[in-house]
Amino acid sequence: MDIHLTIQALRKSCKGFERPASVADLAALQSAVGPVPLDVQLLYLDHNGSRECLRSDSIILPARLLPISEVIETSSDLAAALPPEYSAVGRIVWLWSDDNSNYIGIWCDGPLAGFLTVLDHDSPLPVPAFRTVISFLTRLLAFRGGRGSYVSMYDVPSIPRDLPVLADDPTTTLRDKELADCFRRSWAVECDDDRKSYFAALSMALTPVADTASVLEFLSDDDMFTPELAVNLLELRQYVDAVPALEKLAANGSPNGDSAAIRLLVCMKTPSANEELRRLNATVSGEKKACIESWKRISNARPSVHWP
Repeated sequence: MDIHLTIQALRKSCKGFERPASVADLAALQSAVGPVPLDVQLLYLDHNGSRECLRSDSIILPARLLPISEVIETSSDLAAALPPEYSAVGRIVWLWSDDNSNYIGIWCDGPLAGFLTVLDHDSPLPVPAFRTVISFLTRLLAFRGGRGSYVSMYDVPSIPRDLPVLADDPTTTLRDKELADCFRRSWAVECDDDRKSYFAALSMALTPVADTASVLEFLSDDDMFTPELAVNLLELRQYVDAVPALEKLAANGSPNGDSAAIRLLVCMKTPSANEELRRLNATVSGEKKACIESWKRISNARPSVHWP
């Protein structure tokens, strides 16, 4: 599907569009934030965003395209508020919002040009989430609720993402791998802690399923957040070969990585994970032992998830 067909689908399904933006409006946008991709320009030439989230088949979509005046203001505010390491990868223009301090932006230059990212106010780490404007809008139109059945759950972080992938696609895997390897190499040589952590997050978001073993390297990072992000990806992909590395992180790691590793070992409930957990429980004490017992109680109260 091209952008014209995507816009037609939006028009057919939704109500609440503003008038088309003018050429002068687009010139003002690009003067303020820099050049934006053609698909974004065509979207604005069809409609200058929406003042409220669009409605589709009685469903309120969880994000609205911001009118150009709001894009200019929002992008300026977020550029000033976000950590400087985020701009090291490329220029992001923030285009969509759920009006709950969550945003979706697009990289307009750099190695990630064309990818879209989510800025979640609970976890403000802009990593690749959607491959293109078209793929994002397609998912937005197909959205019928996430994380629950209440209206409050219809927000930007609820929208299913393209990345990280759960199954490799030969049409995209090579590019993903090249980008993931590039960011992992940057992580390995970076001296600034914040930039290093960000490179790790970018690499993990783009790592193909076939290369999931490469994520294990991040479990040994000294950063507070990188090992936890790695554990989350290993859980998402149910990577059973991670058990020995998880046990090492659980035993020797520091917060938040050790508690994330303990949680995953408890929740896996595979023979190898249970065995590692028994060994771990016999050697640790204090907070780590309490963490194991706490996650056992939580896990026993939840439905079991089958791991391969």
